[in-house]
Amino acid sequence: AGAGILKGYPGNEFRPANSITRTEAVVILNRLFGRTEDLSQSLLDLGRFSDVAQDWSYTPIQEASISHFCD
Repeated sequence: AGAGILKGYPGNEFRPANSITRTEAVVILNRLFGRTEDLSQSLLDLGRFSDVAQDWSYTPIQEASISHFCD
């Protein structure tokens, strides 16, 4: 939490007994690897995931699916 990787729920509440969701895990990994969720619309349109709602969870999932390595 001190490093900003884990931010908890609104009100700075942590729920350690709860199971983690896929999106929560992806957000943590994106923060750990310094990946930004500030994507252009063209990058957001690269992939569509039928099982991910077009809500707050879509951008972190899309960010995690984009390669950040150049060949």
